[in-house]
Amino acid sequence: MPLPKSADQIVRQQIDSLMQDIEALEQIVEQSSKGQRRIGVPPELIQAKLPLQGNLFDVLRARFINLLSFLYQSHPHFSHQIDDIRSLESTVKDGNTLVGAIKAFKADYESGVLDSLANVIEADIISDYMGQAEQLLGEGVAGQYDYVPAAVLAGAVLENALRTLCQRQSPPIDVTKPNGSPKTLDPLIADLQRVNVFNKAKADQLRAWAKIRNYAAHGEFTEFKRSEVEAMIAGIQNFIADYL
Repeated sequence: MPLPKSADQIVRQQIDSLMQDIEALEQIVEQSSKGQRRIGVPPELIQAKLPLQGNLFDVLRARFINLLSFLYQSHPHFSHQIDDIRSLESTVKDGNTLVGAIKAFKADYESGVLDSLANVIEADIISDYMGQAEQLLGEGVAGQYDYVPAAVLAGAVLENALRTLCQRQSPPIDVTKPNGSPKTLDPLIADLQRVNVFNKAKADQLRAWAKIRNYAAHGEFTEFKRSEVEAMIAGIQNFIADYL
């Protein structure tokens, strides 16, 4: 799943900045490699290359960790990678490892290889939230509007899925109104139907779920039933499996 344009621009700027600092680190690694000693940074080089006073290796490592955290926070795959990066020390060997990891990340990001992994992460998050919606539905006492929280959560997952679909179109569909406020479910559905992502029958079904979500969010609990929320959760799960 490609990142939104603003986030993608931030990532690319950070990658470019990291690559500039790598040039300085590679020079230091090369100078230090004969004795295999810890990487030292001449003060004049720090002043020339970085706004921070400190070890170039430590700063570069921290900035790469921050970038990974920005992109893939809390996902197990990158949590392990971040721990590996964090454990590197300012030695010649680990300096080469850090440089290699950043260059590999740059190549994968720019070629789109990481998009498929982003899709997996997105699917994991959606699955977790839909599981929570099912759990909410099963925990209450029938007849006491216990199904309302499940409807709100499932509707939020649907809205996120529609925004994701909009961002995947070429060109991407704007998910905000001209005044900058986020589009609601109905406009998102209309926009996606307009570019033939799905047909009218599917759009009508999505609008029915959107109506349930709106009833739940605005306290109109008598306008829908538990059975409708059960069908809504199952339907949204199928929709996500088919379209994301």
